[in-house]
This record gives sequence, C-alpha cells and structure tokens, in this order.
Amino acid sequence: MTASKGATGFFNGFATAAMWLGVLLGVVWVALWGLEAAGGPDWRMPMQLLQSAGALVLIGWVLRLLLQSRGAKGAA
Repeated sequence: MTASKGATGFFNGFATAAMWLGVLLGVVWVALWGLEAAGGPDWRMPMQLLQSAGALVLIGWVLRLLLQSRGAKGAA
C-alpha cells in the first residue's frame, strides 16, 4: 500500500462521514421541528444546526468530487 492510496482512503472516508453526519443533523432538525409543530415544547430551533448540516453535506460532496476528478478508486 502506498502513501497516496492511504491518503485517498482517508479523504474518501472523511468525505463519506461528513456527508452522513450532515444528513443525520438534518434528520434531527426535521424531527425537532416536527415535534415543535405538533404542539411539543419550544426548543427555539437554531438555524445554525440546519446550516451545519448543509455545510457538512456540501464539504463531503465536494471532497468526493475532487477525489473522483483525480481518478481515485473507491471514491465512487
């Protein structure tokens, strides 16, 4: 295994983890919004949570696009 393959694997894993963490934050935000809309407690829905979710998904997506453009295997 060469250093470049290890680095590519790390960045691919980081991109995937960032995307899924962003999706998870988005799901949590939607669930809290749904509870609040259904008459539950008011949690003062922070828009920063939704912005963080979007940023993580975008970062992961861009990293994966960069890896694919470099021809890295396993980035698909």
